[in-house]
Amino acid sequence: MSNRTLADSKRRAALMPRGVPRWIRLYDNGGESADRYCVVFTNRGFAMCSDNLMHYVKTVQRPLRIVGETWYTYLSMSEDPAAALGASISGQHTKLIDRPTYGHLGRCIQFKDLPAPCKKRVREWYVALWDLRGARC
Repeated sequence: MSNRTLADSKRRAALMPRGVPRWIRLYDNGGESADRYCVVFTNRGFAMCSDNLMHYVKTVQRPLRIVGETWYTYLSMSEDPAAALGASISGQHTKLIDRPTYGHLGRCIQFKDLPAPCKKRVREWYVALWDLRGARC
């Protein structure tokens, strides 16, 4: 195994121990809206410029790292965001949307509480946001 491959492997293990994204907070509004589940990607702000806010990496939105303000990504989704009638809504904000309070997002939940399609979507986004080469979603 090369030094680069070993370093990538250690980085993946640190950021996704046992396949669970480390730097996220999850919420469930109990079905009050179509986008029942919300994930806030924490500890990973991106600098974005106003004339080219984002580009796409494998169909996942990923903000550009350009000098400017720091933006934080969030993702809201239904129980099956990839379904024909599923919902998956993303956005970026200059502040973490769940701080100082999170009541508007629902109750805090753990990754294991998400439906399988939501886990897959969160992993896809996390891998893209953290540029985790070789990580399985």
